[in-house]
Amino acid sequence: MDYVNRHFAKWPNGDEHGFVRPKIECRSGLKISVQASLAHMCEPRQNHCSNYSHVEVYMPVEVKQGKYSLIEDWYQYGDDPEHKRPQLFAYVPVELVNRLIRDHGGPIE
Repeated sequence: MDYVNRHFAKWPNGDEHGFVRPKIECRSGLKISVQASLAHMCEPRQNHCSNYSHVEVYMPVEVKQGKYSLIEDWYQYGDDPEHKRPQLFAYVPVELVNRLIRDHGGPIE
């Protein structure tokens, strides 16, 4: 299931500030910000794409404190090599984000 591109289709224009979509909340309680537009680190780097291959993700601090598990595959995309704070992940493959969402019970619709 492509949760990411389905979420983007639901929120094609983001919020009232433009191209910032609401967080994806999983059934486990995990909330992540997944973004893609001309202003984000994604592929393709454009607005209103129907099929992004890579996206920008902001993870909450709870991931690194053990409340949620973060697979090591993510670290290569992060901006904090010591993993001590919330982290921005750039150009993350959509498949990796979809796996994280699936592993956390899927999104709350």
